[in-house]
Amino acid sequence: MTFFVSEIFLQYCYFLKQVGFKERAVASFQALMEFNFFCPPSLKSVALETKISAFEVFWENDSAKLGTKCASGWKNNLREGQQNADGEPANSKNEFF
Repeated sequence: MTFFVSEIFLQYCYFLKQVGFKERAVASFQALMEFNFFCPPSLKSVALETKISAFEVFWENDSAKLGTKCASGWKNNLREGQQNADGEPANSKNEFF
């Protein structure tokens, strides 16, 4: 099963490259590796939805990503206090107004 899923992902990235979305293909690999190999220890045992939410916050910020110069990684990004355990930026407020 794992091989099948890996093959689908690889074909998806190859397709993206073929249709001109090379950056998205590279970003897909970066995100997959970052999410699976560099998850912060505080998020290893939380629900998948919580982990995905935290990863989205990291991925959308301006920090360098895996494979780029000066990349700190998701694990270190959280360690530096840029996100709290819920995945929210440390200085964010949950206010609507």
